Amino acid sequence: MPHDSEALTGDGWSSLDADRASMLSAFAAVVTAALLRRDTEHRAFHGCIDWHSAVHGTYALFAVSRLTGDTDHRDLALNATGGTRNIDAETAVLRAGHLAHEVPYGAAWVLHLDLEARRAGVSEFNDLADVAASLVAGHLRDIAPGAPAIRSTAYPSAIWATSALLAWASRYGRGPRLTTARDSARRILKARPRGEGRTPGFFSPAHLTAMLALQCGLRDGDAEPYARPVERTLPLLGAGIRTPHEGGLNFSRSWGCWAAWLMTSRVAHRADYVRLLTTHFAQPALWRDNYDAFAHWVPQFGTFALAMTDPIWFTPPDGTRPQVQ
Repeated sequence: MPHDSEALTGDGWSSLDADRASMLSAFAAVVTAALLRRDTEHRAFHGCIDWHSAVHGTYALFAVSRLTGDTDHRDLALNATGGTRNIDAETAVLRAGHLAHEVPYGAAWVLHLDLEARRAGVSEFNDLADVAASLVAGHLRDIAPGAPAIRSTAYPSAIWATSALLAWASRYGRGPRLTTARDSARRILKARPRGEGRTPGFFSPAHLTAMLALQCGLRDGDAEPYARPVERTLPLLGAGIRTPHEGGLNFSRSWGCWAAWLMTSRVAHRADYVRLLTTHFAQPALWRDNYDAFAHWVPQFGTFALAMTDPIWFTPPDGTRPQVQ
């Protein structure tokens, strides 16, 4: 990780770092309440209004547990699913194609859930992730160069799916699925997708591409084409968030700013990360108080942003970078 003196930069990092545990706990309280709901008929992932939000809600509690050392969050996540039998039932449903609408987005979140669960020594999601990885890989193989999915700001995002598959397959799914993730990453980095369009979703292609570039081992000068587009990222304030989906943009943009910081060591990128994260956290109406619009999913995006600051996120088991040339 780059090192700079905050005394010289004043980017707010030390304050955020000190507040990280309390922010994670605040997110976890909202996520827990949402996971325990019976919003759908799904066996394991029945809260948070929809299947994919329940998946990344479960991910979030595992991440909070690891980052804070409070195992209650991990236990709550498992208890909310109902255990192995319910998770196996979800695996069967996903394998049978009854959750095809959750490919690639929800299936990609399954991969992050499994990564976090494995870090806690929990294997219950292994089979689910194995199915999800195959589905995501198959989906990515069918995407043509220049397809709209590469520029998507929401569920069809090929960048998000590629990033998740690369993170998971570099550890557990080597072989064809890792090859697919690397091939997809090459196509995306070559395309350099940027614009968000007139009605943004919850992803910024430029910021996701920066995250993918970091995963692919790009640094310093090689990273500039992917770090530059995320510079001077301004937070969206309440009046500027016109749709529920835009409620996730501050947090998901911060992912790319953190990636740009790690790739280039430019403190301005870390300052953007801090500003995006803390500005949105200070607007609880946009992540805590409105269940239908924001509270069932936005805290998970904030948790992901905080989890990224742990070096384990970008470090494969052998300590090498997943080079994609």
